[in-house]
Amino acid sequence: MPAAKPPGQARAGGPRASTKPSAEQKTPTRELAPPTPGEQPRAPVQAPGKRPPLPAKRLRPSRGTGRTSAKHAVEQKAPAPNPGSLNAGGMRPTKFFKPGQAPKEDVDEAPTPQKPAADARANSPGSSLANVLSDYYGSLGESQPPMHTTDRASLLKIIDSGKLETPRKGPAPWSFSGMLRKNDVAIRLKPGADKFVEFVPSNETFGQVPRFYPRTVGVGAFKTFIPAEHLEIFDAAAREWLPLKP
Repeated sequence: MPAAKPPGQARAGGPRASTKPSAEQKTPTRELAPPTPGEQPRAPVQAPGKRPPLPAKRLRPSRGTGRTSAKHAVEQKAPAPNPGSLNAGGMRPTKFFKPGQAPKEDVDEAPTPQKPAADARANSPGSSLANVLSDYYGSLGESQPPMHTTDRASLLKIIDSGKLETPRKGPAPWSFSGMLRKNDVAIRLKPGADKFVEFVPSNETFGQVPRFYPRTVGVGAFKTFIPAEHLEIFDAAAREWLPLKP
């Protein structure tokens, strides 16, 4: 059995030199020589293991729009509002101003008096004529006879032509009693004219149509008009019936 080596004794061949470089031993730095006049400087050497930076990508406008694509658009922050530029009075800008929001001046205006609908109808000529006729026959204690109402322009035509024509279409011209519709003039048959004129109910509207027999009612053919000499007109001012044609 070999004998143990005494402590602290180095191995044969002397101490083994360390293969790792000492911290004090550094790689000598290579000094670059100044460039020779007329010689272009060399590009800096890129360290191994690092990629060169990519060149900045140029943004191109989108086709047909003339604007930068939204994918590559640069976000621009809206400028903060300047407190000094705001309206000191707190009014809204002109862009959002509406005419209806303008303050109205307080003007004392008297309201326009309006007549009720019932008063307006009561003051119309037709209503006045109807009221006068109602009072007239009420004072006599008689029922109102069949009447025909018209305006003053049509009355002049009846006087000129000498007869009251019956329209072929439209509302019935004669009532059963009193005024069928309100108008300016009321016409009735003369007393005794019922021997030549009869009234029949209308088949189209409420009211009656006349039939005039030149000889007597029911004898011979009838006419659809009534001669003016068989008619009377009511004078509302005098409250009496007057011959339509003297």
